[in-house]
Amino acid sequence: ITSLDANMRGQQHTRMDGSTIRPSLVLLDDPQTRQSARSPTQTRYRLQLLNGDVLGLAGPGEEIAGVLTCTKIYEGDLADQLLDHDKCPEWQAECTKLVYSFPANEKLWQKYADIRSESLRQGHGGEEATDFYGRHRAEMDAGAVVAWPERFDAKKELSAIQHAMNLKLRDEEAFFAEYQNEPMQEQLNDQILTVEQV
Repeated sequence: ITSLDANMRGQQHTRMDGSTIRPSLVLLDDPQTRQSARSPTQTRYRLQLLNGDVLGLAGPGEEIAGVLTCTKIYEGDLADQLLDHDKCPEWQAECTKLVYSFPANEKLWQKYADIRSESLRQGHGGEEATDFYGRHRAEMDAGAVVAWPERFDAKKELSAIQHAMNLKLRDEEAFFAEYQNEPMQEQLNDQILTVEQV
């Protein structure tokens, strides 16, 4: 176990019989930070580390497999590029979402949002909104498709659709980045001062 920033070049392991082996599989979990995702320079650097240092761990003439889980934070960040078959065709990427189709009845969900906001302000935890959803669930669920129907808090929610909409209501920008892999914000450009500007 090591970090992407650690010196990983030339990794090897000596077996009990004295033979040495190099890695043949790497498992990578979220190889970017929120800060690095905002920077095109750090994104390029991390992409070079992945494609060079990490995928080169097996050594000359040897094959290596890599499994990487990631979440897009900003448009153009490392995850966004790795999940793009045109930019990184060697990564057999699959981009998943929490919601594949949103509910059709926007008016009922707006009413739900108003009831939920007032309930939260009053310290009731959204109970009144859940009651409203329960009474109108068939209409409010119409058109919605979620990836994981069991993903909700059964103590406070009635379905994964309600759970997803609660996440969206809490912070729409975070919802689209963290749960939909569709970040709303573009990556910020690095601002590098020139000699003349200084």
